[in-house]
Amino acid sequence: MKSNRLALLLTVVVLMLTACGVDAPATVFDPTEEAPATETPAAGLTPGATPGPEPLSVEEQLALVDDILKKSAQASIAYNAPAEMHVDETVTIELLLNPNVSEDELKKQISEPGPVHTSGEVEITPLMKARLVPRDKSAFSVAALPDEEHAIQVISGNETTKWSWNVTARKPGTQRLTLSLSRLVKYENEEYWREVGEYEADIVVQVTLLSQLKASGWKWIAGILIILVATFILGRRGVQRGRGPEQASTKRARPDRENLGRIFISYRRSDSADIAGRIYDRLIEEFGRDPIFKDVDSIPLGIDFREHLDRKVRECSVLLALIGDHWLDASDETGKKRLEDPADFVRIEIESALESGIPVIPLLVREAKMPMEKNLPSSLRRLVYKNGVQIRPDPDFHRDMDRLISALKKYVE
Repeated sequence: MKSNRLALLLTVVVLMLTACGVDAPATVFDPTEEAPATETPAAGLTPGATPGPEPLSVEEQLALVDDILKKSAQASIAYNAPAEMHVDETVTIELLLNPNVSEDELKKQISEPGPVHTSGEVEITPLMKARLVPRDKSAFSVAALPDEEHAIQVISGNETTKWSWNVTARKPGTQRLTLSLSRLVKYENEEYWREVGEYEADIVVQVTLLSQLKASGWKWIAGILIILVATFILGRRGVQRGRGPEQASTKRARPDRENLGRIFISYRRSDSADIAGRIYDRLIEEFGRDPIFKDVDSIPLGIDFREHLDRKVRECSVLLALIGDHWLDASDETGKKRLEDPADFVRIEIESALESGIPVIPLLVREAKMPMEKNLPSSLRRLVYKNGVQIRPDPDFHRDMDRLISALKKYVE
């Protein structure tokens, strides 16, 4: 009713203005009409829609993976490691993992014979991969149980996860197996799983020829033993005659085992000489001087230095690769990167360890980051998948070294 009156009043005003010679407004507002829309949606967008997320950069994707790894839980592991085997003998090696029990409790669950080793600080993800690989492929036959697909397993928060392998000795002598455990990480923008090494152990086995002697008959065995004993006695008497009293009482060296338990420190003097010296001093305090190999001080004249370095590395049980902030881009006088030179000492040392299956532990010093795979020579690219340790300056130096020493104890006999 009020709106009708208002419309009538406006009409009268217009007529009066017209009568006075004043132009009426072109449009008269009618309060009964709806107000016109004042805003129009932006072109290309539906009202209420929001822009999609920007794609992640490579750095952001790597940061996401690192964040996933930082959130990994810890678990205890236990595995049996036979110290001795006969040629053609088959044993079963078990690896158990459980995040909900102690090392001692897990150790009791090992059902196969042999010394049992444990660790209580293994980082885990929901999917884990375990492998058992002989250093010399001709020394052992290894069959995963029930099959090779069993290598990757889903980890339970309460139950024990088990991997097992049938191992058959094929070659006599001091032989080695490498047991490794890796975390598998994947996030939504990836099409593949990333494998991150978490734990690696070197299993040393003394393999004898007993089974072959049995096949030849016990008479042959007895004859061979008699010959060996007689040769030993006669040889020992001859040695004692040629030596003085002090020399005759000296224990014989054991060449098969004299090099076991050695730690090789690989570093570049221009990159990390000072921190390498400090790490060396701390390791000497723990293990003594004999098991630590830090420098190739002199290479004999007239020999191939590559073969010399390769032999020195293969004599060790584990190699520590010190990586500083200039390790990757260190250059010679011509500006060429040293790692691109096949004759570079550091490259030869790490290549020899990787090729021979010797465990390699990267030590990141001076706040260095693990180099990217694409920036390394193809022979060194496996290094980026080795689980490393940060060695920070004080006040964290001794805490980081304690963790490294704990990991090295299984390599030093």
